[in-house]
Amino acid sequence: MWGSMLAFARIMLKDGLALQIAVFSAATVFVLNGVNRSTRSVLFYILRTAGLTAALFITYMICGGIFMYIRSNASLWLSVFLFLCVSLYAGFFCKYDWRVKLLVCSEMLASYVTLTELGGAFGRVVETLWEWESWVIRSLSICMIIVLALLMRRFHIGRFDEIPVRGAIFTFALNVLCVWIVQLGQLMSSVAFNFPVYITVTHLLLYAIEILLYFMFYAICDERADRMQQQKEKELIAANRELIEISEKTFSDMRQLRHDMKNHLACMTLMIENGDLVSLKNYFADLMKEMNPSLTFIDCGNKNISAILNVKKAKAKAQGYTLESDIIIPEEMPFQDTDMCSILSNILDNAVEAMDKYGFSGGSIWLRMRCNGDYLCITVRNPLPPDADSEKILRLFTTKSDKSLHGLGTKIVKKLAAKYNGVAVFDITEGHFEAKVMLDLKYDLRGGGNEKMTKIFTVAVCDDEVGVLMTVTGALEKIFEQHGVRADIEVFRSSESFEKRLGQKHFDVVFLDIDMPGTDGIEFGKKLRASGESIEIVYISGREDRVFEAFSSRPFGFIRKGNFLQDSSDIIPQLIALHEGGANDAFIDIRTNTSIASIKVSELMYIESIKDYQYFYLVGKKEPIRIRSTMDKLEKQLVEYGFIRIHKGYIASYAHIRRIDDDCVTLVDDKQLPVSRRKTMEVRIKYLELAGSSGKNMLN
Repeated sequence: MWGSMLAFARIMLKDGLALQIAVFSAATVFVLNGVNRSTRSVLFYILRTAGLTAALFITYMICGGIFMYIRSNASLWLSVFLFLCVSLYAGFFCKYDWRVKLLVCSEMLASYVTLTELGGAFGRVVETLWEWESWVIRSLSICMIIVLALLMRRFHIGRFDEIPVRGAIFTFALNVLCVWIVQLGQLMSSVAFNFPVYITVTHLLLYAIEILLYFMFYAICDERADRMQQQKEKELIAANRELIEISEKTFSDMRQLRHDMKNHLACMTLMIENGDLVSLKNYFADLMKEMNPSLTFIDCGNKNISAILNVKKAKAKAQGYTLESDIIIPEEMPFQDTDMCSILSNILDNAVEAMDKYGFSGGSIWLRMRCNGDYLCITVRNPLPPDADSEKILRLFTTKSDKSLHGLGTKIVKKLAAKYNGVAVFDITEGHFEAKVMLDLKYDLRGGGNEKMTKIFTVAVCDDEVGVLMTVTGALEKIFEQHGVRADIEVFRSSESFEKRLGQKHFDVVFLDIDMPGTDGIEFGKKLRASGESIEIVYISGREDRVFEAFSSRPFGFIRKGNFLQDSSDIIPQLIALHEGGANDAFIDIRTNTSIASIKVSELMYIESIKDYQYFYLVGKKEPIRIRSTMDKLEKQLVEYGFIRIHKGYIASYAHIRRIDDDCVTLVDDKQLPVSRRKTMEVRIKYLELAGSSGKNMLN
């Protein structure tokens, strides 16, 4: 049998079959993975092509050798094993949806088998008429698959967000039928040998049909995508139109309020002059009830998103519900307006539909939009009755009468999330349905270019010296920018002016001078802590003798004015990590080789496993802490603190993760850790869940 395999391998080399396999492998890898001009991309393309060629050659050699040994026709089984090899390659090394993989693999297989037989039949014709070597013609004919690969890459169905399943399966079945017809003709060897012209024409027609099938399916997907895009544009236009109507009504209400205000003021002035404070109090209470609540707007800084949300808020209010929102997002984001309209419209409409279905009159829908690392995280939450069928709800079936036009909302949201290198998750927790969406804020920056600021940090600087304010503000902006954060900085020359502003706006951190006229920084810090204000305090001072005194207000850090750049460069990455993950003052005890150490969870960035030891890397520490344990045990211990197992040898803190790519995780300090490709989606989903849980105080 081994002799038969080696003999078949020699036949493949002699007759040009090995060259045909190499060309087919190169074309298939090109369609499934693509290649650009970078050295890394070309190198990977060559390695993948070589690997697939070797796998197919060995498969052909084994299969052909076995059937040569038992003296049976192996052509049909060769096609089956060819498809299995290509499918396995696509499954492990291709990022496209299974429908895309199915179509591409079947199209390439059908074309390869048809062109192989076409080359053989046409080669016999040419050999008879002009006495050319038939294997030359076969090799030239198989090169036609390169043309097909170029066309398929140019018109790739993987670019479409929605691919009909039935259409994909039907096209696959027709490609299989074409392969079966080719193999049927090969089994009738006498016909193929005696009528080569007839076989040539037949295979040429089959090849044309296979190409036509692919491009017809592409045209269907393209038309469907155009219809969906038009629908999204109509939704956005309608949202802006409705916002204009809401604005006009609000301005009308404001004009009416302004007109009535003079009369109200006159009445209240008269009551004050008469000393009738009880009537004044009652009059004022009645006036507050009459104030039109429609004067409240959602203004998140992004015009189109504000338009969509205000329309949805008005619709929810019209149906007896309220839309509560907590939104802090950049003014500019890389997402198409129509895509954001589709995502927000679908998840909010689903929430309103659920409220209406279950009769939550007067209830609330909660919306949260925040930037976490390099991602925009959206969470929409609506209540469910205790007896709701959770399993049925999570199947996400539509309850609308026209199922042909509805029921695609959640699928569209998932597709759009995937389009922007993110993920969408739908779940039921604590009696509420939650829709969570994560989108990559740097999606359009792949391949180079300056990075946009994706996170916003609200910062206050309080110092009585103008020169210090100017210097500190400029330096802080640059340091935050280096870590991909846009700092929204406001300056104050006294603690009193800052306290007044604090009642109007939330700040993430205040950089506070210690020596100031009036209430000094330490006393004001104590006052902030006593009030329960959730703000981090960083003292800036040249008075190092008052450091220990400052500890009474539990500051985040202390920056020396004489060493400002170094100290602030150490503290700001820790601030960013704490801001993203939420305050986490918990400690965990770990046993080292010599003692037991307590580690603050918020300072632990990641754990690396090397052989039998685990290394704990902490913020601001150059040397890691080494222990001897197992990653499984540590994962169980740390999961409740927001740690994610990204690789068999790495556990990373959610709070310190800035972005998640297909092959690595980037931390806030730009350190890159490997991530298992099979775990990439799992890591993103876990990251999204943690991002959503960090806002549950608002949602509950």
